[in-house]
Amino acid sequence: MTIGSRTDFAALGVTVLDGRLTVEDGTYASTTLTAGHGSGDLGEVYVLRGGTLNLADDLTIGRAGESRLSIQSEDDLFDDSVVNSVDTFVGLQPGAVGEIEVGPQGRWFNSGDVYLGGSDLANGGEGTLRLNGTYFATQYPAMAEIGGNLELRDGLISLFTGAELTVGGQLETRSGTQLVMQHDAVLRVNANLLDLAGGSFDWIEGQIHFTSKFNVDSTVSHAPLGNAVTLDAGEETPFSETWVQSIVVDGELGVGTGAGGSLEVAGGFANSVSGRIGGNGVALQPSRAKVDGGESIWAMSQDLTIGTLPANPEARLEILNSGTVSMRNAFIGILGLKGDVTISGAGSALASTDSVYLGGNASLGGGQGTLALTNNGTLAVGNSASDQLVVWNGYAVTMNQSAINARNLVVRGSIAPAAGAFIPGHISVAGTTDVDGGTLTLSALSSNLVASGNVIVQNGGALNAYIHGGIGTNVVVVGIGSTWTTPNVVASVLGSSTTGVGRIRSLTLNAGGTANLTAGVSFAAGASDGLQMGGGTLNAPTFNAGTVGVSGRGTINASYSGSGQISPNGALTIGNAGSPVGFATTGSISVFGNSLTLNDADAVELGPTTTLGIISTGGALIAPNGINLALGETISGFGSVQTDNNAADRLQNLGAINGASTTNRITLAGYVTGNGSFTNVEFTGTLEPSGALPSIRTGLVSGSNYKFTSSSELLMDIGGANPGFGYDIIFSTGQFIADGALKVSLINGFTPSIGQTFDLLDFGTLIGTFDALVLPLLNPGLGWDVSQLYTQGRITVAAELLKADFEQDGDVDANDLALWQNGFGIQVSAAHDEGDADANGAVNGADFLIWQRQYTGPLAMVAEITVVPEPSAWWLSALSMIFPITGRYKRCARPSLRLLTPRTCRLL
Repeated sequence: MTIGSRTDFAALGVTVLDGRLTVEDGTYASTTLTAGHGSGDLGEVYVLRGGTLNLADDLTIGRAGESRLSIQSEDDLFDDSVVNSVDTFVGLQPGAVGEIEVGPQGRWFNSGDVYLGGSDLANGGEGTLRLNGTYFATQYPAMAEIGGNLELRDGLISLFTGAELTVGGQLETRSGTQLVMQHDAVLRVNANLLDLAGGSFDWIEGQIHFTSKFNVDSTVSHAPLGNAVTLDAGEETPFSETWVQSIVVDGELGVGTGAGGSLEVAGGFANSVSGRIGGNGVALQPSRAKVDGGESIWAMSQDLTIGTLPANPEARLEILNSGTVSMRNAFIGILGLKGDVTISGAGSALASTDSVYLGGNASLGGGQGTLALTNNGTLAVGNSASDQLVVWNGYAVTMNQSAINARNLVVRGSIAPAAGAFIPGHISVAGTTDVDGGTLTLSALSSNLVASGNVIVQNGGALNAYIHGGIGTNVVVVGIGSTWTTPNVVASVLGSSTTGVGRIRSLTLNAGGTANLTAGVSFAAGASDGLQMGGGTLNAPTFNAGTVGVSGRGTINASYSGSGQISPNGALTIGNAGSPVGFATTGSISVFGNSLTLNDADAVELGPTTTLGIISTGGALIAPNGINLALGETISGFGSVQTDNNAADRLQNLGAINGASTTNRITLAGYVTGNGSFTNVEFTGTLEPSGALPSIRTGLVSGSNYKFTSSSELLMDIGGANPGFGYDIIFSTGQFIADGALKVSLINGFTPSIGQTFDLLDFGTLIGTFDALVLPLLNPGLGWDVSQLYTQGRITVAAELLKADFEQDGDVDANDLALWQNGFGIQVSAAHDEGDADANGAVNGADFLIWQRQYTGPLAMVAEITVVPEPSAWWLSALSMIFPITGRYKRCARPSLRLLTPRTCRLL
């Protein structure tokens, strides 16, 4: 310890009147210390090289004269130089000049108040506090900690090169004073107790560390830096470092939370516990925070909230030109408020370690605003599996050459390309993507949804994007109006075990959900599944199912091809009705008790086996434009095969259609052709046997247990004398149930001659009759003998007979009338020799009129008969009293029937 020439050691303290007090490498303790005691005195105090000065009370530097206190070590070989004091006065009285300098490795701990240029009661002289650290990283910076207030009444506070000043109480500057910060200096103060309104604040570089909440606002009381703060980058150091302006807030950093304000981080940085831009009161000015530049950072350890009343000027965060903003959670545009964000420029990012909520919070929406991502800007959300980016209804995200990376994504609002954007960018989601009533659109090949997890589109949501997925990507589209649409460039691949654009593990389309895969769809090589139809719709130009096949229910509007099994578990529609290759399969079909509709512009091509029905429930196979059942292919089981009942949309059977039994048949409702076999089949439409080619109009069909109904038509062609080649023939073992209409036509210019017989039907047991027989016109004098139709299945060309010649003796006379009288009243299955002249199965007045017109007996009889009037209700009633009417059931065999007609035999 060195003592100057005029130094008093009073019992209560030490006074350096005019000289120097040096404390080196040791400790000196005193109650008080005063330097520069009197006017004209020059007192100096140095605490150097690990020295310590402990004062139990006041420290006065420049009481009335001039004084300087220097605290520093400047050598790594020594410990810090330290001064401990209670209250400090620098430049106490008018005219006094005092300065405290804390240099490298200097430490000043003042537990009470510090007054520069006076005292707590009055102004004084001039006081200066200088903290000056060092450039060298091996030496500690200068540090001063003031537990009470720091009041700059007259003079200067200079914080330079790594200096740290901490003020526990109020920091106040008066008029004419100056606070200077530069070169990485730190000012640590409570924002509520910082008052810089009186003096000038030259913040060149350095950090202000607020130990409480801090606001940038024009009206909030704890906004000591006013309503506009800019954090700039400073000058470059001799060691290629750049000192910057920065703010550290041990609470919330608020921007415009009252009437509005702006914070710009332009090369500097802000670090706070939390952040808020805008408030929920009336604001007259915008609330804006801009983080602009490659070294510009705003980092928060907790949450960021952005929003203001919709009627206020905007509350906006701008992240530009590689600026970054990070936080735990972000709530942007919460309930009743609007909040906007712009992220633009390569390297510009908003990064959340937890979740981001746009237009609401974790459980409730109701906010509004926009987030604009442009020019390679990035939004990064979440580190853990439960973190998520939620875009609430009413909030809009636009993208232009930008990126979103999220652990999970929920879209109830919209994500879409910015106006005029050709390449919106990509969205990468590690977990689940849920488009829940909102819209997600990425319109370009290079802009796709990279989904490592599941993708759900529900509640009317719309996903318009390629999915870059793989083995972990299962896509589910469910709900009326819910859609997934891809651009028309890359085909979609289902069942994929590798990643890539358009590749996903599976697609599930539940009730109301629609997938529009506009470039086509197929299954991956080696896939065993990948499509679950649960009542939704798949639209695609083509669907190559490969060996996988299709199951479920719903609609697949695509030109379908494949060799796998098709097995609906409800109503399922497959194919493209507008394409000539709308449906073709080489695989089996199991309809079970469901319905399967197959669409093609032409007839659909079935596979080797098609099975209908299960247990007691029949299945339905529907093909509006017809079916081609090739040789060797079968349809079996029970249920119905429904095609349109016209020749253009026919079912051509060149294979076999086999119903399960006579009680569980297959019903054919449309127009049926071909030369295949039919077993246990019911026809409710039209059957026209034919050859294997359209040019071959006649054919032989086989099988057993044919059943025709009242609505059916059996069309038989005769174009020659050879069965199967010249005319149609049916070989049916078992039962043959006749009903409906049998229509026979002559084709290929063929003219039958008398005596020719055509064995149209070959059956085991015949039940019933046809309701109508429509036979072709023959040459004059010839007619059709159908007397063996229901016994042998034959019709024969014979000489024409008179219809009323019931006894078939070549004339019409009273004997024929007697036969008519005996049979009068038979209502069904009447034979010709029982008085049925018009072959309708009934004996009534119409047959009598035919007898009357054809009568060839004595004239007296003719005269007697000619007075009989046309039959009417009263006349038939009278006849019924003379000839009692008896009913009769249909009969199969009528060996005595020999009906000849030049045109038709029709039952009326």
